[in-house]
Amino acid sequence: MRSFGMTPVLPAFSGHVPAALATHYPSANVQKLDPWHFGFNGTYFLDPLDELFAEIGTRFIETQTSVYGTDNFFSCDPFNEVNPPSSDPDYLSAVSKAVFSSMRSGDEAAIWVLQGWFLVHNRLFWRADQARAFLDAVPDDGLVLLDLWAEMQPIWEENLFYGKQFIWNMLHNYGGRSGLYGSLPRVAAGPPTALANSSARIVGTGFSMEAIETNPIVYDLMSEMHWRTSPPDVDGWVRGYVSRRYGQSVASETLLDAWTLLAHGVYSCNRTHQPGTSGSVIAARPDRVIERVGCCAPVPLYFDADDVCNAWAAFVDEGRRAPQLAQQAAFSYDLTTVTTQALSDLMIRWHWELLRAFHRSNSHKFDLVAANITALITDLDVLLRTQPKLLLGKWLADAKAWASTDAEWVTYQYNARLQLSLWGKAGHLVDYAYKLWGGLVGDYYLRRWGCFVDSLRANITAPSAWDLLAYTAQVKTLEQQWTLDTDCSNYGALPVGDTLQVAGSLLEKYHGVC
Repeated sequence: MRSFGMTPVLPAFSGHVPAALATHYPSANVQKLDPWHFGFNGTYFLDPLDELFAEIGTRFIETQTSVYGTDNFFSCDPFNEVNPPSSDPDYLSAVSKAVFSSMRSGDEAAIWVLQGWFLVHNRLFWRADQARAFLDAVPDDGLVLLDLWAEMQPIWEENLFYGKQFIWNMLHNYGGRSGLYGSLPRVAAGPPTALANSSARIVGTGFSMEAIETNPIVYDLMSEMHWRTSPPDVDGWVRGYVSRRYGQSVASETLLDAWTLLAHGVYSCNRTHQPGTSGSVIAARPDRVIERVGCCAPVPLYFDADDVCNAWAAFVDEGRRAPQLAQQAAFSYDLTTVTTQALSDLMIRWHWELLRAFHRSNSHKFDLVAANITALITDLDVLLRTQPKLLLGKWLADAKAWASTDAEWVTYQYNARLQLSLWGKAGHLVDYAYKLWGGLVGDYYLRRWGCFVDSLRANITAPSAWDLLAYTAQVKTLEQQWTLDTDCSNYGALPVGDTLQVAGSLLEKYHGVC
């Protein structure tokens, strides 16, 4: 990193320790914190006021420095999405001082880099007295806060940093979930607004996404904002982006119209509580009501689905008009993601129609919609398999490449599957990191929808008799079995098929109902 002119931020000791520490140091003040709110066990925490904390914290940085050197910046998040043992302001102030002191004991020029997310994650705990006590305990020049989701929920605007330096970050993506999403106007305006505010001690801009390689247009704009002091005209910027993206000195009006629809719709999210893309019903654990996918991806659209469908048609038209453009990786990828979004949006309607037919005991209509759902998911899988970056097989092959033994391969592929599906062994964060990938859509997601459809069909004449608990147990078994499966023969690691040809045929098939 240093060879590229980058300044590394290395970790410091935050107090989270193995349970066994209490066995080796029985007099140490080690306590188990409350469980993380998605069902994971709480961590064991060495109280920063215990003298052992200072010893470990200092030695940690000294040992780390002997290996990597130091640039004096240290990340440390003792209470990110977990609450401290006490809300007493005096205690919180003492804790903050102790954490910082352990850093400075190991590096006399240490600067604490702290995520600001904890201030808004649990507002009931971190009230003004608690937040101020914790932050004021550290010198102003010794702390840099990260405003993690500043494009949607800027903490600095709430005056919760109490004069401390901060970095304006774009979070954008949660879990690497698939789908078109972004807020170009907010990204364009956010950093300049902070820079123009005399009371805001902004010292930089950055990225804090949980995953990358989705929605390139958003990252292109944010990368440019590092160098701007005033917001660009978004419409004009988008026109330039289209030319750069496809290597055209003058972009065609068809493509510009398509991107304008997207920029004004799906890329102009102003729903500040929207944690990433609208959840794809395709990737949801099927149920009668699907308000969100997993814990955190709300299904209701914040944009006009017709705009996506019209953009899809424009992309296909332009690809057919300009065959050389259609062969470009960037165009092919964009065509795939726009098509995927259009079909995901259509799935919302078909899920609703399936349930309406079920509740009316209309077997004929139910079977028609069920067949449509099966066809849509299967068709989408064929499209996704044309893209090298959207393949389950590649994901699993990469995991296998790290293994040096068969036992390691079993472990690695299990974790690779788990991250995409249940996240935790017990499904703590089911579908949090769902991906619309070739192989995953046509196998795992299709099987889950088949399980749901079969369960409903068995009760089509008596909808009120449908047993939710029995179905849930059945689908959970299916999910668990999939994570344990080691057969990857159905998941190719290389793309197959022509994107434009597949997307064009799907447009002809679905655009009339899109």
